[in-house]
Amino acid sequence: MTRRKISLYASITVTVLLMAFIVLAVIFLPKMLGAYSEYRGGVDFGDIIVALYISAPAGLICTVALLKLLLNIKREEIFVQKNVTLLQVLSYCCIFVGVEYVVVAHRFVTMLFFAFAALFIGLILRVIKNVFDKAIEIREENDLTV
Repeated sequence: MTRRKISLYASITVTVLLMAFIVLAVIFLPKMLGAYSEYRGGVDFGDIIVALYISAPAGLICTVALLKLLLNIKREEIFVQKNVTLLQVLSYCCIFVGVEYVVVAHRFVTMLFFAFAALFIGLILRVIKNVFDKAIEIREENDLTV
């Protein structure tokens, strides 16, 4: 098996595991943060729980979009419009989470780190989406020339 295939299968596996982790985190989040709150001396994590529950659907949407993108790559459908749409969905979800965490950062300043990381990843994904869009345009022009 080539390195490229191993990398692709590893990416698919990690994406599926991440999806399962998000689902489990949503289920067990109150218990985990409650135990951590007791350990830290009764710190209120209510804002964090709300923020994480609001961002969980975006995380699930991201993992589903990423899985679809990886499966398209596996089928060797690289420069197609549906991949551009998937990259756009990924970027919007990252930007949504980043903005949400900026709002929550008034209570927990450390959330700014996650906010800027999510916003930066969203920006990178927008650039990649634009590159894919341009590559599709060039490929279509080349297909029309004889």
